[in-house]
Amino acid sequence: MIIQENLGNGLVRTYSNLGFKIHGGYPEGDYDYSYDPAEANRVFTETDIPVESTYVPEGPKQYSKVKILLAAQDAGFVENLISFIESNKRIQYIWNASNVIEDNELLSEYISVISDALGKTESEIRSFLDENCIVD
Repeated sequence: MIIQENLGNGLVRTYSNLGFKIHGGYPEGDYDYSYDPAEANRVFTETDIPVESTYVPEGPKQYSKVKILLAAQDAGFVENLISFIESNKRIQYIWNASNVIEDNELLSEYISVISDALGKTESEIRSFLDENCIVD
């Protein structure tokens, strides 16, 4: 999958999280990864050409919403989690944004709120996410 990460310094880093070259950019071509000005809005597609180097830029962890719900069900607190999401507009913002939730400053802020609501420590929530919910 193509990952485009805004670095917050006017640049966007683009790469495949599956280890394939990306195609596009300027000049158009196949690249292991790309750093471009954010305002350029460059479009890339994922190729089927493996990246030859072992370096793949590490992006933020991504957590699958489906895996979160299934793991919460197995752990016995899915109803509490769903009720909490439905009652909190700020949590709904990141929950409804896409099928994955990226580990970023916004998620870190919400983990503290979620941990209080579920009666878990922030460390327990992080461990739960890392052990059960990372996108493969």
